[in-house]
Amino acid sequence: MALNRAILIDNHSQAGSDPIDHLLSIGFRRPGTSERVPCPVRSLVFESSLDGCERDLLADLGFPKSLGIICDPNTYDVLAKRVSTAIPDAGLIVIDKPKADEDGATALAAQTRHAEALIAVGSGTLNDLVKYVSHQHRRPYAVFATAPSMNGYVTATASISRGGEKLSLPATPPKGAFFDLETLAEAPHRLIRAGVGDSLCRSTAELDWLLSHHLLETVFLEAPFAIQAKDEADVLASIDALWTGDLDAVRSLTRLLVLGGLGMLMAGNSQPGSQGEHLISHYIDMMHRPHPGSLHGEQVGLATLTVATLQNELFTKKAAPLLKETVLDFPAMANRFGKHGDSCREAMTRKALKGEGLEKLNTRLADAWPDICQAFKLKALPIERLRTAFDAAGMAVTPEDLGIDPGFYATAVMHARELRDRFTALDLAADAGLLAPFIERYLAKNTR
Repeated sequence: MALNRAILIDNHSQAGSDPIDHLLSIGFRRPGTSERVPCPVRSLVFESSLDGCERDLLADLGFPKSLGIICDPNTYDVLAKRVSTAIPDAGLIVIDKPKADEDGATALAAQTRHAEALIAVGSGTLNDLVKYVSHQHRRPYAVFATAPSMNGYVTATASISRGGEKLSLPATPPKGAFFDLETLAEAPHRLIRAGVGDSLCRSTAELDWLLSHHLLETVFLEAPFAIQAKDEADVLASIDALWTGDLDAVRSLTRLLVLGGLGMLMAGNSQPGSQGEHLISHYIDMMHRPHPGSLHGEQVGLATLTVATLQNELFTKKAAPLLKETVLDFPAMANRFGKHGDSCREAMTRKALKGEGLEKLNTRLADAWPDICQAFKLKALPIERLRTAFDAAGMAVTPEDLGIDPGFYATAVMHARELRDRFTALDLAADAGLLAPFIERYLAKNTR
């Protein structure tokens, strides 16, 4: 099979009108400047089938001849066997149980030391691991996706564990990302649900970032969210079809995930796709022992529903809440987070509300409140629409659905804000004395 080069980026879109086509063709503006920079991702291909095109896709990237294909036993059977057959001169490495951590990266770097470019065949953990090693050792990489499960395929960060703490570390985006829709449609339903969760956090992330912009003058960009609008609507309209193998529905979800990643590239950080909802997920990953076995996107989906409900309570109030001085209980924080206590202490110290500036912040919040509430009306996904989508996807809507005790989840929602210095609706509610009562009400309605 040969690809029509005129439709290399996406045969579902009209040339010149599609945000993916636009970003790959002319790049994007560097935040805060008029400077336009090229997109580091050179090729994005969404096709019903890529069978027989694998070698050509990589040749178009100008990769060196010495390639290393990395997969795990599952993705070998799903796609890597086909990719390695198409490129028989590439080295094949099958990692039995890949872990996206420093030890895994060191081991993979040693296994691929003779490869001049890396090819990941997989999704979340495996893609993060290959991306991180590629960045560390200055080797280009590309990815053949195996599931529409997360928005990290094209980002410039990798989620890597270090000493038990999951960190978002600098990494090199792929030169190319290739999406065989027939393969993605056959992914386990659980992975597809995770993709729904990781894409529909757009609403909560945008409003959290906008809140920080109004209150703390954080730089805010509209473009990373605007480019997702059409595909988000398509996903919401076609969630039922994801479970029937409908390639148009799978295409919409995959595109939305990729656009979320491109939005983070535009911003130069993860702000457009990671706010309060991701902090709750990070808390679960760090603190739940043993880990409940839930996927990143499953956790983000559950947390998105929680944060969306909190934002709905906050941003439909006529008057802005009154912020009080941030309570900093460092001994409790050290006891809670152990060896990670120092980094949490630093994060909270940077964003703590205190002293003379607090009165000014309350004045600023009151002045901006009509704009914040209006933005909520325009940008938020209504709670009922989220719940309808989650029900259609069979997604977790209570902590117990993910094997998480409601008491632990209450602690996660209460203290997740201590993990990062980003100011979100969790901080607004906590510093106004509203978070604890919200959690109690929320879990009273959302537990089995």
